[in-house]
Amino acid sequence: MDQQAEMKRRVAGTVKWNAIDKLLSMALYTVTGIVLAREVPKDDFGLLGAVMVFAAFAALFVDSGFSSALIQKKRVSRLDYSSVFWLNIAVATAIYIILYFCAPL
Repeated sequence: MDQQAEMKRRVAGTVKWNAIDKLLSMALYTVTGIVLAREVPKDDFGLLGAVMVFAAFAALFVDSGFSSALIQKKRVSRLDYSSVFWLNIAVATAIYIILYFCAPL
């Protein structure tokens, strides 16, 4: 029974920190959007919105879930950390190159 109570406590803590993370992220994006909407001309703000869509997709592809996999793995080696780091760098560089050459289009 004690093990079950410990698991419930750990799950509750994880849910709490994930909720705090999401709420603070949404608040930060909202404040940033409001500040940018007030400071940037309308045409540039629309362009910025389009760029942010590409940036969000790029971030999604760069992470690829490997960071979460490292967190969930019980025994993580330096090779695991190094592999995820260099894979993220390689994917980010590839996405940057693709977006750079597609920008004029």
